[in-house]
Amino acid sequence: MPKPKELPQSMFKNFPDSTLFYIFYSMPHDRSQLFAANMLTERGWVYVAEDMRWIRQQKGNRFIRFNPELWSEEPLL
Repeated sequence: MPKPKELPQSMFKNFPDSTLFYIFYSMPHDRSQLFAANMLTERGWVYVAEDMRWIRQQKGNRFIRFNPELWSEEPLL
């Protein structure tokens, strides 16, 4: 089966965060995973490798994290 055509990196800026998380977690070792990670980083998300989670600072020194098991953002306590 032929591999699907790769999306250009410029398209990733149009995707919502939820789509970028889907690409990141479902396409390991693919260039699309790298493109999604780059865009999430540009949007203020930081990947914590030891937890395999993304976190982002909110207003007032509060943090949220993306939980891929629940597929939702949650406060980081």
